Amino acid sequence: MKFRSKPLHRDVKRVREEQLKILMRYISREALQKHGVDTKLEDVLSEELKDPEKLASFAADMENFNFVATIMLATGMSREEIEELDEDTFWDLYEKSKEAIGGDVNHFFERYTGVSTSMKVK
Repeated sequence: MKFRSKPLHRDVKRVREEQLKILMRYISREALQKHGVDTKLEDVLSEELKDPEKLASFAADMENFNFVATIMLATGMSREEIEELDEDTFWDLYEKSKEAIGGDVNHFFERYTGVSTSMKVK
């Protein structure tokens, strides 16, 4: 397996698309309409995650996203390919991917774009 220290643009785009899919599972259309276009998604999300069960589910999805997206960036593998890995291979690829890109997906985006993929709820 080849690991990239500089992810391809297509892989960065795929990671961002995956993140958006997760966010849109937790943000209702009504909430987006209520807040308007100038509101940050993080602010809308914070309001939407008042329910502890919904918050726990979101946190679990984002944690899994962190692992998978880190591997996607360093290897170019699809989410589907990663989900088919056995557990030992998954964690081995995750650690090697972190080493290749200099941290996890959050560190990558903070370093290159100044924006984290992490959605912290206030």
